[in-house]
Amino acid sequence: LIRFEDVDLNNIASCVDGQMEELMSAGKLSELENSMVRRPIIYKFFESNLAVRMCEAAKKNKLYKEKQFLIGIPAHELYRDVEADDNILVRGIIDAFFIEDDHIVLMDYKTDATREISADGLVKKYRAQLEQYKTLLNRMFDISVSETLIYSFSLGQELEVNV
Repeated sequence: LIRFEDVDLNNIASCVDGQMEELMSAGKLSELENSMVRRPIIYKFFESNLAVRMCEAAKKNKLYKEKQFLIGIPAHELYRDVEADDNILVRGIIDAFFIEDDHIVLMDYKTDATREISADGLVKKYRAQLEQYKTLLNRMFDISVSETLIYSFSLGQELEVNV
């Protein structure tokens, strides 16, 4: 919901708060929903290198958020142990990706409580999902995904995923 292209990285709190107020005024966010938003976690995200890069991409119209997809992919591309060429219909929503220089940066937000899971565990848990998203984006664009990241709100950090 946050408009990355309008985020003032030198004044994150008032910028995010202002956008949240606009969402409430427009009826896109209720007062109850607004009261449940843990703003310090959002402020911390916008202090990250990843958020800075996303804001820069947004200002160039190269940030894509909540991108829905429906595509047929050969089974052997999704599952290494399958030799069949039958297409599997894959449907989903990619949280965000952006184009930076001559490549795509794929990222996924995670809000998992990390008391039971480490950063490595989080990467391991979502690696297959992000590998599928990478395959999809590589098929959709003439440029390739060169970086795959998770931003964990619970940990307050970005995590590199080698896929």
